[in-house]
Amino acid sequence: MVESISATETYQEFEKRNARFLNMIQDNVKSTSFLNLIRIETFEDRVLMEEKLVKRLVIVLEDQIEKNREISIDIIQTMTEKLGLREESQILLPGIAARMNSIPYPETSEETRVLLIDLLTVCLKSDKYQFLPKLGEICSMLSKAALDPNPDMKVKAAQFAGLLSRQLIEKVGGYMKANIISMVKNLQHQHSKVRKATLLGLKDVIVSRGAEPFLDDAIVQLKFSMNDRSQDVRLTFYNEVLQHWLNSMEINSLKQYDATFVLFLLNGITDEYAEIQNKSIQLLEEHGKNMREALIQLGEEDQKMSDVEQSQ
Repeated sequence: MVESISATETYQEFEKRNARFLNMIQDNVKSTSFLNLIRIETFEDRVLMEEKLVKRLVIVLEDQIEKNREISIDIIQTMTEKLGLREESQILLPGIAARMNSIPYPETSEETRVLLIDLLTVCLKSDKYQFLPKLGEICSMLSKAALDPNPDMKVKAAQFAGLLSRQLIEKVGGYMKANIISMVKNLQHQHSKVRKATLLGLKDVIVSRGAEPFLDDAIVQLKFSMNDRSQDVRLTFYNEVLQHWLNSMEINSLKQYDATFVLFLLNGITDEYAEIQNKSIQLLEEHGKNMREALIQLGEEDQKMSDVEQSQ
């Protein structure tokens, strides 16, 4: 049994036949011809992916030629979809993050930045646990990506932030403060699709463990979002976001933000749209009941009643 694909006769023949292209990449002189060649010469072998291709392709992410960068992303994505994501992620994920982790972005192409987020999504769905050692870098990058002037990128960044928070709900929250601050700015965007996608991203980000206190950074803008000029955005806020927070937040956070949530719901009752009115009434009733039951379990409601009786 051959432990390494690079030791096989097939690969050695491939490398010998294409030595010039491989050396060009190794010397940081990248070649579209070589990249297209990899597309044709398919080696569905994980060892090859780990030992040879990923390291070289990550280098190509920094290439001056946009087409080369796009082809590299396409090849990595195809390999990840076919073979999964493993140890090579510790090279790949920082390589992706570095392309968008500062402003101005090292990755100058808007379209390529979108492709990088798509690649991260494929990687996350392949193996979420490979992200754990690199969460700081990924979340820092997301806080910059959310500020991208491209509306499509704002949507993609919000969607990925939400997905990351769902997949790693117990781990990612503490890294999300800067990203939440950036996302909140997009709630003022002129396009309703950006505002809606941002709300849906915040829906999951805020309730990831450790991120709930960062709701403080969003409350001021959310008071405008609850009266958004788009009926669809307002409906998203009440039907999906607020309902999810009320049902998913830990009890201590619900207590902390109880007055704010009640304010949101009372505002919804006065909305001109009947569906929002009815939803707000329903949520207000459910929230009151759930809070009372939770406080009873904590022993706080009984104490409140005792204090009231003593005062009388």
